[in-house]
Amino acid sequence: MTKVIKILLVVVLFAISAFAQLNREYYDLSFPKFIPVNSTFEVSFVTTKAFNNASVLEILIQAGSGTEIKSAELRYSGKKIKLKVLEVENSESLKKNKSIVVDFSDSTLGTNDFFQVLLSFKNENVSADKIGIAGIYKNNNKILGYCTYSEDDLYQESVEPYYTELNLEFYKPQKLAGRSLQLSSESYLNIKMPEQNAKYLLLDFWLKLNNVDISILSLEDKRQQKNILELKYNPHLMVYTDFIDSELEYSKPEFISRKMWNHISVIIEKNTDRIRFFSDGKLLSKGKLPPGISTADLSFKFKINAENKSCNIEQLRLIEFDDDINKAFINNNYNGNTLDGSNAFLLLKFDTSDEFTTLLQKQIIEFGGIQLVKSDAPLFTTAPELNIALYKNSIELNWNSVGKNIASVYILEKSIQAQPYLEVVKVQAIDDQEKIYSYTDVVDELAGIVYYRIKQVNKDGSVVYSGSVKVGQGKLEDQVIVEQNFPNPFNPKTSIVVDLLEASEVHIVIYNLEGREVVTLQDGVLEKGQHKFNFDGTELPSGIYLYKVTTPSFSQTRKMILAK
Repeated sequence: MTKVIKILLVVVLFAISAFAQLNREYYDLSFPKFIPVNSTFEVSFVTTKAFNNASVLEILIQAGSGTEIKSAELRYSGKKIKLKVLEVENSESLKKNKSIVVDFSDSTLGTNDFFQVLLSFKNENVSADKIGIAGIYKNNNKILGYCTYSEDDLYQESVEPYYTELNLEFYKPQKLAGRSLQLSSESYLNIKMPEQNAKYLLLDFWLKLNNVDISILSLEDKRQQKNILELKYNPHLMVYTDFIDSELEYSKPEFISRKMWNHISVIIEKNTDRIRFFSDGKLLSKGKLPPGISTADLSFKFKINAENKSCNIEQLRLIEFDDDINKAFINNNYNGNTLDGSNAFLLLKFDTSDEFTTLLQKQIIEFGGIQLVKSDAPLFTTAPELNIALYKNSIELNWNSVGKNIASVYILEKSIQAQPYLEVVKVQAIDDQEKIYSYTDVVDELAGIVYYRIKQVNKDGSVVYSGSVKVGQGKLEDQVIVEQNFPNPFNPKTSIVVDLLEASEVHIVIYNLEGREVVTLQDGVLEKGQHKFNFDGTELPSGIYLYKVTTPSFSQTRKMILAK
């Protein structure tokens, strides 16, 4: 969801042509919600020339330790002007700050004309960071006023610059995201709409926009073969809905940074014929379909209307449901997300071209020029993986969070002889993707077969479960002993030793912290005894890696550090 901070209350028409129809009553500071690590992203700073005698607006940037501003550009009335990023001088405490100056003498901006400053940032190897942004209006180095948060006291000569703080979160793309659909002017995907029976009909998908000034999606009236509305992306990086042949009731364009993923939802309400567009759960526009039209008369068409431009689509679904509309915006980051009590007409993950074949045969979709590419969408595994190690008198259980940290509480549950699961221990989740949680349970020789699982309660109240791990108890001996790799840390070679007290099938895999498999060291039966496996990290970057040893009745994961 684009985060908007209300600062400026001025009821005027937005001077930027794409917004000419809309009243803009506030100052916008917008940035992406989902940002991959080690990526470039954009922040939109929109305001006005608030003072007629102002010669410049100076924008101050307090970048975080892992984020750096790379460039800035002034945009208004179809014009683009590169702005210099300057070091802040004469301030030891703010020596990392940067300054950007909008020179009004170099523009045709009038008093209260809106303009946009597009700020480009680069983040490196951080999971979260903060950026502070402030604005100062000046005339020949004399301060005329500050941009402040207070709507009652917008500009005060006696106050310091007010820094609006942007809290940024960065995610590591996971392997499970698979591939996404890349659309260009040479490709298309058409979705035939069903007759709507439930209260709501929902089409939603993840969208990454690579170029501006394009049309992405249209809703066509098949009877008259004309578009009712279109979803567009304008030169100011704002996505909006153009209601062509339908009644517009509300519209507010939303900023989307290029090459950042954003979740789009389209909901049609049966009883009112109202259609609503959402961007990351925030209302983008709403209106009414033409009278007398049925959803079966409609078709959604994905196609880029310009040469050498593209966008990416990920995890698209078309469902109908009668439940609370707000539930449509929950768990969109989870791979294969479904909605309880819904009827699914279409679910596309775009991982293989085979997904299209059945839908084409059923005449649900039409497509052409389809290209599938590697996806870095913010799709995450929902449940932790539970590992166990069996010892003579105890059972060690450990797990860790996976992907974006969505958990609030972990509950270790236990079932004896297939009886209902009971809580063993409850642990508060820590906002650290590398945190490993552990619990040691005592062996009960009379328990027979015991099952363990992790109940994960998420921050949004939803619940997911890990897979169950089965343990045959009775008298246990140490059947598998996994030693810590040596040396550790290592550069670039290390060894892993596994002791087997009985012959067993053994699987040993090295993973990176993103859960991506690096190499398989062992996959097959090993005889009783000690076995040594060598691992060479010459071709790998420095960092933390995991090695997992599994047998039919055992699983253990250990951490090792490659330090070059």
